[in-house]
Amino acid sequence: MPANTKTMIAETFFNMAKGKSIDKITVTDLVERCKISRQTFYYHFKDIMDVLEWGMRETAERTLARSLEASSDREAMGIFVSMMVENRGFLRRLLNSQHREQIERIIVEGLRTYLQKSYQLRVPRHTIDHADLGLLLDFCACGLAGILFQVSQQEQVDEKQLADQLYRMLTGRFFVPCPERS
Repeated sequence: MPANTKTMIAETFFNMAKGKSIDKITVTDLVERCKISRQTFYYHFKDIMDVLEWGMRETAERTLARSLEASSDREAMGIFVSMMVENRGFLRRLLNSQHREQIERIIVEGLRTYLQKSYQLRVPRHTIDHADLGLLLDFCACGLAGILFQVSQQEQVDEKQLADQLYRMLTGRFFVPCPERS
């Protein structure tokens, strides 16, 4: 049995979900494909949605790690946008499932965690009030989720332009002062 059974179960689930609706993937299907017992599955996860949630958290952690290695915040946003675009077909399948509401919640929570950790690591001495930071993170996570859902429906996405727009918006550089009227 692989050293990290939990990871193997999640990877198998995500591979199955690339070709099959998650509504049609059962624990039985997953344990047969993984060649593990149901007891092993339930030792690691409580249900299929728990596998999805854990896998998405792991993806967010890997994306965060990659973006923190970027030489600039703009490049970090590019890494994030590339991950979104690469997985848009999978996301489209997830959003078409009977679990859409739960999936949207998982995505927003994952984005919020990503933003919070990124902020804490990139801006260690922040001056924003804790309550204000919470509201800002919620607002940005919901906005990014909306953009992510929109991108998942598009066939063509200009990744560089989207990354630049998101970078400018999230850093407050989106708004340019208007010239004074005479």
